[in-house]
Amino acid sequence: MLTKLRPLNEKAERKVFQQYYKNGKVYNPQFEYADNKYCTAVQHAFDDVFYTDLYADRAEAILEETMRLYGTAASYKAMVWGDVVSAEDAKARAEAYAAENNIQTNIEFGKSLVTTMGKNSLNLVKTPGYYRDIRLDSLLDHELSVHHIRSKNHKSLDPEVREIISGCRKEWVSDRLRTVGRKVCSGLRRLLEQHVITMDEEGLASVVTHAVYRHCYLLFQPALSNYIVHLAKTMSFHDCVKTIMDRHYATDIDDAWTQVMRAKRSQQNTALSGGFCKDILPFIGAINLLDNIQRVELPLLFVGKFRFEEYCMNEDLIRQQFQRDVFQIPHFVQCGKDEGYMETLLQMRNENIYGLQVESSQEKDDS
Repeated sequence: MLTKLRPLNEKAERKVFQQYYKNGKVYNPQFEYADNKYCTAVQHAFDDVFYTDLYADRAEAILEETMRLYGTAASYKAMVWGDVVSAEDAKARAEAYAAENNIQTNIEFGKSLVTTMGKNSLNLVKTPGYYRDIRLDSLLDHELSVHHIRSKNHKSLDPEVREIISGCRKEWVSDRLRTVGRKVCSGLRRLLEQHVITMDEEGLASVVTHAVYRHCYLLFQPALSNYIVHLAKTMSFHDCVKTIMDRHYATDIDDAWTQVMRAKRSQQNTALSGGFCKDILPFIGAINLLDNIQRVELPLLFVGKFRFEEYCMNEDLIRQQFQRDVFQIPHFVQCGKDEGYMETLLQMRNENIYGLQVESSQEKDDS
């Protein structure tokens, strides 16, 4: 479980790091875990199976374009995400959203760094300033209308259909592990198999999130998460924080800590390069989906938890299942709304792909 990658001494190390940073001194957190060997094994296995620098240059280009338009992350969030909402108001709005959309799930405050969807609970965070007005709407679409509804619908698929669609994931992981010559225990293998869907699941959720931001469809947050993972590959914790602070990608030191913490979790000595690569996946999945968005029927994307490749290979089968009329479809792609939503996604595609000039790493080096 990825919760095991959360350091036991995170709060104490956060305080020390921030004291040093504010005084212009260097300190790299030394994290402690309940099981250090497990954390190291997860980090290496995820690198072997999932790490790629695909679209890394595009992620940085999106960040730079966002800064060109808004100047700083703080200005971007104020103008695009809206005014700050208290944690208590966020919980009340989440409960109202669930009731209005006939979504039955528990809503509670969890221990994660970010808002997450558990097995049957939406886990909010109490961090002051975390929630903003428009951002909250987007997160509710992300967690409840994508993750919850897709999970619920997946259980309504015929069992044989579920196996046809997703049965190749075990072999996909095995092929990756064979390629690098790595052997892993059965528990870690199951964890990897469970996360094969992550790129496409979180990619769709990221697209849905940013569709709410009418002022700017740039994929700022997933691009930033992707960028920080690549920084962590060659930088210490301190240098990652300094880089995103100097470039104004983070609103303040608290924000920078949270962003870098996600990429450096699993490490003990964060002065070393390396980290946990899971957060590169949502951005890659979002770009893949936007680049192929006219190939899909939007309501069908929510019939189950499948990868884009699996959708393309089994579209007719998924459409047949959809005719059974037992599936819940998010409010924004229901009949009569899907055409307008598609127009929004096409505009998002233009802002992030066709209308954005991307300079490759080689071109930057040459210049």
